[in-house]
Amino acid sequence: MTVWLGQLVISKATHNGGYWVQYWRKPSMSPASLEMGSAEDLRRYLRHCRLSESTPEQLIEQLRSTSRVSVSTIEFEEKIG
Repeated sequence: MTVWLGQLVISKATHNGGYWVQYWRKPSMSPASLEMGSAEDLRRYLRHCRLSESTPEQLIEQLRSTSRVSVSTIEFEEKIG
């Protein structure tokens, strides 16, 4: 099993009060981009991420006082065969 750190960058969206999420699973990949319409949508998304250093609630609390947060995720790849 191969293990590495992914990267999430969460920013406050400027036009609708929601959040913009960029996600890198491997350093060589282009980021995936998602837009979340509310803090509850973001919380549901983050519950399914393997966050390595904080909880969804901690990240949402940080976003109340700052416009952008970065966090690492733990990713793994199992060999099939």
